[in-house]
This record gives sequence, C-alpha cells and structure tokens, in this order.
Amino acid sequence: MGQKIRTDTPSFSEWSGKWRRSVTVPRLTEAAFEKHEEALHKWLKLRYEVWEFGKVGDCYVRGDNLVDRTEQVCITNSKILTPELLKYIQKFLRSGWPDWRIMIAIGAPEEHIMIYPDVIRINPAAEADLEGFCEKIRPQLETQLKEGLAGWLRDSEVTDDQRS
Repeated sequence: MGQKIRTDTPSFSEWSGKWRRSVTVPRLTEAAFEKHEEALHKWLKLRYEVWEFGKVGDCYVRGDNLVDRTEQVCITNSKILTPELLKYIQKFLRSGWPDWRIMIAIGAPEEHIMIYPDVIRINPAAEADLEGFCEKIRPQLETQLKEGLAGWLRDSEVTDDQRS
C-alpha cells in the first residue's frame, strides 16, 4: 500500500508527508520539476538577489524535492522575510503554477511557511498576523543563519595534517 497523499492545504506541522493539489494532478516528472525550479528562480531574481554560482544572494531555490509539487525557498538574508515576500511567492504560484506549493523552513515545524496559490499556512497565530510573525521570527532566522555559517566554516577548515 502506498503512502497517504493529502490534497488540502495543510500547514507543515499538520502534515509533512506527500501532497498533491488534487488526485487528478499527474505524478511529478523530473522535467516538470526542473521547469518549475527554473521559473521560480527567475521570478525571485526579478525582486531579490538569488544565489547563483559564485554569487551570494538573499535566497535560493533548493531544488531537490522530486517527491511532490513542493518547492523549497531557502532564505539567507533574514531582512527579506516579510509578508511582501510571501505574497510575491504566492503571486508566482497564481501566475501559472496552481498545482504547486512552496515551503520556507524556519525554526520549529510550527513556524515553517507553506505557501499555496490561495492561502499561506503557518500556524493560526502567525496566519492572523503575518507582519507580526515575520518581525518575531527574523531574529531567530538571523541566529540560525549565523550558527549555520559558523558551523559550515568550522567543518570546512583544513588542518595541516589534512593538507599533507
């Protein structure tokens, strides 16, 4: 028996399994995934600095989820985490990608942002006050970014013994 697939608009903490807009939406192909990833990358570049080879940016499209039509946008500059960003991403979905959703993973699962064409899901308090949620979560995201960078730098240090 296959894994259950949800077709509604759950928040991440309500459901982290497979998702499909409806049971009539065909299975995802690698070509369809790559087309969506490229389109989202271009859309974000119209307004934000997006990571590219050799260029640091505000965010990037993760591009590694071939399980369902969930794309992840990773934020690397906490200042861009605003209701405007979330609505801009939602506008992208409404522009021709109705069978997709986009996740921004931040902190605990109840703080992960799930953006659907017709709704933005986080948790009830955050959904009622997106501006307040973004203001509250930005410092936490900034701390995560700094800790992640410090860990990456520490882990990537090459010792004299490793050089020989």
